[in-house]
Amino acid sequence: MLSVSYAEDSSNLYDNTLDEEFNEDTIDSDIPIDKTDFSSIIYTLDNNDNQYDDLEQSENILEDEVQIDNVATTTSTSSNTPKVTVNNITEIRDNFLNITMSSNVNGIIYYTRNGSMPNSNSKIYTNGQILKISVKTQINAIVITNNGVISSVTHYQAEQIITPPVSVVVPLTDLVDGKQTITFSTNWNNTTTYYTTDGSNPKKSNTTKVYNNKSFSLSKYSILKYYTKDNREGYPSAVYNYTTPSYSGERPTLTIYNTTRMYSNNVQRVMIQSNQPTTIEYYRYWGKNKVIHKKYVGEIETTKNSQLIVTGKHKQTKEMASSIEYMPTKGARTIMNYTYTLGIPYQNGTVYINRTDGIRLNNAYSLFKSGEGILYNNRTQNVTISKNMAITEPGLLVYTDNNLNTLYIKYYGYVYGDVNQVSVISTTDLLDDFSLPTSFYVVVNGKIQNMTHIILNEMKYLSSKTPITTSFTSNFLNYTLDKKDYLNPYFTDDTMIPFQTLQSYVLTNRIITKTDMIQWMAKNTTYNTTLLKSTYGTFLTGLTTLYLNDEVSKYYGKHTNITFTRGQDTQVLIGVNSRGRTYSNIYDPTVGIVLTNQPNINQTITFRFITTTMLVEWERQAIRLSGQNVSSSSYLFYKDINLEQNNIKIILDEENGILTIEPISNATYYITIDLETGITKIIMNTEEEDLIKGTLSFENQGYCYHEDRSNILNDYLNQFFGFLNSDISHQIFQDIEGMIGSGAISAGMLVALLGVSGGSILAPVLIVGGVGTCLHSVGVNNLHKFSNLYYWAEAAPSLISGFAVMPEIRAVSGAAKLVKIGHMSTYGTKYAVTIGMGSAVTSADSLIIEKYEDDIITEPLKKFLRFINVPGEEELEAEN
Repeated sequence: MLSVSYAEDSSNLYDNTLDEEFNEDTIDSDIPIDKTDFSSIIYTLDNNDNQYDDLEQSENILEDEVQIDNVATTTSTSSNTPKVTVNNITEIRDNFLNITMSSNVNGIIYYTRNGSMPNSNSKIYTNGQILKISVKTQINAIVITNNGVISSVTHYQAEQIITPPVSVVVPLTDLVDGKQTITFSTNWNNTTTYYTTDGSNPKKSNTTKVYNNKSFSLSKYSILKYYTKDNREGYPSAVYNYTTPSYSGERPTLTIYNTTRMYSNNVQRVMIQSNQPTTIEYYRYWGKNKVIHKKYVGEIETTKNSQLIVTGKHKQTKEMASSIEYMPTKGARTIMNYTYTLGIPYQNGTVYINRTDGIRLNNAYSLFKSGEGILYNNRTQNVTISKNMAITEPGLLVYTDNNLNTLYIKYYGYVYGDVNQVSVISTTDLLDDFSLPTSFYVVVNGKIQNMTHIILNEMKYLSSKTPITTSFTSNFLNYTLDKKDYLNPYFTDDTMIPFQTLQSYVLTNRIITKTDMIQWMAKNTTYNTTLLKSTYGTFLTGLTTLYLNDEVSKYYGKHTNITFTRGQDTQVLIGVNSRGRTYSNIYDPTVGIVLTNQPNINQTITFRFITTTMLVEWERQAIRLSGQNVSSSSYLFYKDINLEQNNIKIILDEENGILTIEPISNATYYITIDLETGITKIIMNTEEEDLIKGTLSFENQGYCYHEDRSNILNDYLNQFFGFLNSDISHQIFQDIEGMIGSGAISAGMLVALLGVSGGSILAPVLIVGGVGTCLHSVGVNNLHKFSNLYYWAEAAPSLISGFAVMPEIRAVSGAAKLVKIGHMSTYGTKYAVTIGMGSAVTSADSLIIEKYEDDIITEPLKKFLRFINVPGEEELEAEN
């Protein structure tokens, strides 16, 4: 039964542009492969050749148990005493069931439905007649025999299993001027919904209102409570709560409500609610059956072993909701999808699409040349030919580019929860003929799964390195994390290189807290193999990066009167490349943080500039906590302009509002600032000619994540959190302010406290100082297209003070005088000026760190900070 919507215009409740039902298999036009007909392409291992029996595959959904339990019935017995027997022939559904009646003698059955006593004037029951009754119905029946004998009264009332009506809120608008327009949708006809907006119980409150089938406005600060009553039988639902979005444009939040219990044929019904005007769709997976994809328009049926995956898109902003999986046996839980694509040079060899079936690449050449791919579906365990190179549920897709130069292996998977690990790690075995088969594994929250196994001709006999490309995306994000690397011509071994390539991704949709960190740190001992431990350490490094960023963002949010949340999914990559270098890569410098209180432009620019500029230092610090020497673009900038006194070029693109800082003597980094938003991207060029927004360690330092690096990181974090009763932003800031005076704390102090050098403070100081110098030099007050350019030029001192509040730090930053040298050049809508240092600050590290250490009263904390600190200039000397 579809729900009835009591909106003024029900046609606007849902966007019904999708067909009512269609199958993914039909859309993909996939053609099943008979492996006997494709024996030249698909090679199947014997059981004895299976190398992956000890690894767990992705969990598949079981086929439905279409088994109907026996329905209890009342049977008649032979007796001389006349008797009526009532038989319930269906189970109770929606408060109704079907019954029949019989007697043990020949005669006429008379009955009533209201509990009154039956007689010869009552309703006559026809033999075999099916009566539909409610659970409130009271049947009284007698039989009068052909001889006129009247039986005793048989009383029957069904078991009192009550199913009330259920309503969900249907938002018609986003939050507009602090209000949202909503209506209700109910799964039954002939019902009434009662509600309050002051948080009181509508079943008891004197402020209860009756919903009149018209939309109404709900304030952001109101607490809506409501229930629905069946008008015919009077059954009331439970009281449900609803709150509006906390800010305009918030991504939708989906909620699934059971509307029935699980019936004997394993069927249950549910309704779906969003807190935003949302186009809701769902996918139903059931055993090996075809996927059902529908637009949600009302109450839907599911079965015991079916998997529902529900998605939603904001009708105005097109922002995607977090997907929800629902299974009656497991309930509702957040589900994230991810796609990992591996690219390798096309060559002869074999690629395995599951544990036993491999593709002979030389024999598949003509198939790939025709623009088709080979798809393996984990759930159906079928191999199909893919026409459109799409993969929409867990499995593996193999295809090539148009010119057949590159072979792509695309893996699709699921992960559950809102803070998740997805790691990809590869190993190479040395076989008797000295060939090197390479195995790729996926580790999802500590569970290892086989991804693929490849044997490439180019990898045989310890030949040269094989270049690869990787790409990762998840949860409908409109960007990918891309990385180039190589497969080494070496076999992996714990004493040499414990893995070939390693990439760990943090997937999350919320702010990371101390509780999250403690929970993941406690899992250290459960990652008890070389591969698992390596993925754990790199994942924990990424999680630490987010934690430090989020804590400093809390402080600067307070400093700039900004409230925020992680309103979008974010991805953080920590990996180890073929040279053993640990690297970080974060595409989005805001890491999904959304400002929720509509700050003004000055507040926004200040917050965004400081937090995005400092992010690269949190990446660097997180890697350093495992005992590695790390370089970053901001530190290279600090070294370039401050220590080596090289000149840099600052280019203003007036048309796009982008300011770019480029080195003149060092081509390994550049910095861009969006002058409209304040968002900074600090880019590093790697040896693989990748442009990453991140950091890079020295060679061979990342290989030890399988043991020492992970343990050191965990130990340092445990020591650090041992000094905290709460998150950094709550305790460390308060403690230090108490020591050295209220308001003195800054992100610069936190940087120094965590052992990062003075360059981490001076780098953003020099960046914003350079911005101000450049904008003044081009006559910023004459550039009218971007109203905030003048703010940038005038704001340099206040932005600098955000990094350097202490008098000692102001003295250091004040000594770092940026002066314009050369003349401004103009080409098109771009202006460029070359600047350099008027005076270098070579004592920044020792002055800043020693000052902060002196201000720390607690000796254990001081000792700890000295213990983990590796001064930045020593890093530079080591790098040189």
